[in-house]
Amino acid sequence: HRCPAPCHSGPCRPCPLTVSYSCACAHMTATLPCGAESRALPPRCYRACPVPGVCRHTRAPAAPVPHRCHFGPCPPCGEACGTSLPCGHTCAFPSCHDPPVPAIALFTPPPAPKGALIMSDLDGAPMLGADSSSGAGSKQAAGGSKSRDQSKESKGAAGGAAGSSSQPAAPTPPALATAVEVQQLLFSGAIPNPPTPCPPCVVPVSVGCLGGHEQRSMACSTAAPYVCSRPCGSPLTCGNHTCDMPCHAKRGSGSPAAVPCEPCTRRCGAPRSCAHPCALPCHQGPCPACTAPQGVPCHCGKATVTLPCTQLQQVQATLAASGSATSSSALVALREAKQKLSCGKPCHKQLPHCPHPCREVCHSGPCPGITACSEEVTVRCECKRQKTKWTCMMVQAALAEAGRPSTYDDTTPLRLLQCDEACAAAGGGKAAGAASKAEPAAPKQQAAPKAAAAAAPAASKTAATADADGDGGKAGGSSRLSKAERIALAEKREAERRKAEEAAQRKAMIKWIVILVLGLVLGLAVPELFAVVDRWLRSKYGK
Repeated sequence: HRCPAPCHSGPCRPCPLTVSYSCACAHMTATLPCGAESRALPPRCYRACPVPGVCRHTRAPAAPVPHRCHFGPCPPCGEACGTSLPCGHTCAFPSCHDPPVPAIALFTPPPAPKGALIMSDLDGAPMLGADSSSGAGSKQAAGGSKSRDQSKESKGAAGGAAGSSSQPAAPTPPALATAVEVQQLLFSGAIPNPPTPCPPCVVPVSVGCLGGHEQRSMACSTAAPYVCSRPCGSPLTCGNHTCDMPCHAKRGSGSPAAVPCEPCTRRCGAPRSCAHPCALPCHQGPCPACTAPQGVPCHCGKATVTLPCTQLQQVQATLAASGSATSSSALVALREAKQKLSCGKPCHKQLPHCPHPCREVCHSGPCPGITACSEEVTVRCECKRQKTKWTCMMVQAALAEAGRPSTYDDTTPLRLLQCDEACAAAGGGKAAGAASKAEPAAPKQQAAPKAAAAAAPAASKTAATADADGDGGKAGGSSRLSKAERIALAEKREAERRKAEEAAQRKAMIKWIVILVLGLVLGLAVPELFAVVDRWLRSKYGK
C-alpha cells in the first residue's frame, strides 16, 4: 500500500490497514496489522468442536467429553473398543478401530488487506478508499482528512458506499461445513453404527481333539475340534483290540463329523501262560490250548524232543512236583512225563565208576551205580600169563574186596588173577618171587572171583595163553605201556612221518628248480653255440 499521509519528511508511519480472521467455528476473531499475515495463528476458541463423532463411543449414550474447536482432522478416539462379541468375550483391540470423521480444512493465513488510493483534484493529496477488507483502518484514514472540502468527503463517501454494496457473501466456517457434511452422512446411513466390525476374537480358549485325547490352546475365532496325531484307541466290539484309525469323533459324541470305528480283522494275539500269543483270528471267549511245537533236550542231552507247548508245560509241572508225588496216580503221571522227555535211544553217558557208557534207554536222573555195567573186561594175573573175561560189575566187586578203589579206567592195570605153578615155572625167578609174594593174598583174590562168579556165572571165561614164551618174556622183562605212553609214541611217529614228507617235498622242489634253470640256460646258449659253429664251418670250408 502507499502511505496515505500528506507529504512529510522522514520515514512513513506503519500501514494503517488491518485484517480480521476467525476460528474454525467463527466464534472467535482476531485482528492483525498489515504485513503480519505470515505470523498469523488460529484464534484460541474454547467452544466444543461442532463436528459430531462417528465411532461407537461418541455415538453411545455415555459419550466422552468433546474436544475444543480446531482446524485439521479431529483427534482419534482414545477409548479401547470393549465391544461384546457374539462368543461372549470382549473385543481385545487396544484402541477404537472405527474410521475417523472427515477432517476440517487446515488453517490458512489471512490475505493482505485491500485498499484504493484516491488523489485529490485540488492539491493532489492522497485519499484512501476503503473496501470490505479495510475495516477500521479506512475509517482512521477518512478521519485524518477532515480538513478537506466537502466535495472530497462526498466523493469518498460515494466511493465507500459503492464498495460496500459490491461485497461477496461471507464463506461458511470450515468446522461448520464439515459438521454439516458428517450429519448428512449419518442421516443417509452411509456411516453405519458401529461403523466397522470388530476383528476376530483372539482370546485363547482350550479345545479338545475329536477323539478326546488332548487339549490345545487356540484363538477363540479359530477354535474348533481338530485331529491329533494319536490313533483312536477306542475298544472295538471284539473286546480284545482297540481302533487304530487316526483320531476321529466317535458315534454318540454329538459331533456331525462322527465316524464309526473300523471292524476288527486282526489276529487274536492274546497273551497266554506260554510265550506264544494266540494265532487264531480275533474271537471272543477263552483261547484254545497252545499247540506250537516246542523243542527241548532229552534226558541224556543227545537229542531234541518236540512236544506241543501246552503238553510240555504239563510235563514240566509234573516233574517239578515229583517230590510230593505219593499216590499211585501221581507216580503213574510222573513216569509218563519222564517217558515223554526220553528220546528212546541208549543214554551213552559215562558211568561214574568205570570207562564204559551207560547202556540204559535215555532216562532222567543219574545213571545206575556199580551193579548196572555188564561190559566184559579182561583181567590178568601178575605175570600176565593168565587172562580171562569178567563183567565190569565183577571187576568192581573184586577191586572192593581187595581193598582197592572200585573206580577204574583204561589205564588201570587189572591184576586180579592169582599166578599158579605154571606161571612160576614159565617166568623164572621173578615170576616165582611174584608168585611167592602173591601167596598171602591168594585167599582174597580167589574169593573175589568166586563171589563175582556166584552173581554172574555165565559171564566169566578162562583162556590159557597159547604163546607161553612171549607172555613169559613180557612178564619177566618189560611191563605194558600205559595209554598216555601209547599216545605219546603215536604222536612221535606221526611227527617223524610228517618230517620225512616235508624233506621229500623240499627235494622235489629243488630238483624242479634245477631243471628249470638248466632249461633257461640251454634256451639262451644254444642259438649262440649254433652261430659259432656256423661261422667256423664257413671259415673253414667256404660258402
